[in-house]
Amino acid sequence: MDDLFIAQRYPEAATLELIGHRIYVTHGHRIMRGGSVVPSEFVSAAEGFSPDIILFGHTHRTYNELYNGVLIFNPGAAGGYSLRARRTLGLITLEPGVVRPRLVTLGPTRQPDAYR
Repeated sequence: MDDLFIAQRYPEAATLELIGHRIYVTHGHRIMRGGSVVPSEFVSAAEGFSPDIILFGHTHRTYNELYNGVLIFNPGAAGGYSLRARRTLGLITLEPGVVRPRLVTLGPTRQPDAYR
């Protein structure tokens, strides 16, 4: 995690079930390989839970891939983590037997405070 206090206070991952879909949520920093998303590593990290969806963050960059029937999804960063970063959020519509992910761009990159 980004902060030791947070890392000690909260679990590495959480699981939940919504509308019949199993969801695994993690920051993702321990799963990344050299800064790259390796879908098989994310699925392995969730082994034993058999998720339909894996949500992660860490990179602040969008990611939306279906891997062996599992949606691996990163919504990006709504606030923009740098001045050049695209500001995004993610929406996932769930219905019984249906998962529809969508990435939404919020607008231009963040401007330095001096220009606001």
